[in-house]
Amino acid sequence: HVSPETTLYVFPLGQAEREDVKVVSGDTCDSIARAHGVDVTKLISQNGLDANCQGLQIGQTLNLP
Repeated sequence: HVSPETTLYVFPLGQAEREDVKVVSGDTCDSIARAHGVDVTKLISQNGLDANCQGLQIGQTLNLP
């Protein structure tokens, strides 16, 4: 699922695709994880967020696991 806030990076063969999402008003780590079908604990860990996801900022770019 790709939304207007999603940036896709395409790499040459053999390299992983990376997908980023920009945080918008009302987003939570749980809502972002659900919307993109990823594990919330992996999302938090991969982006160096605190366990309660209190540091999430509007406009912040998160890398999806």
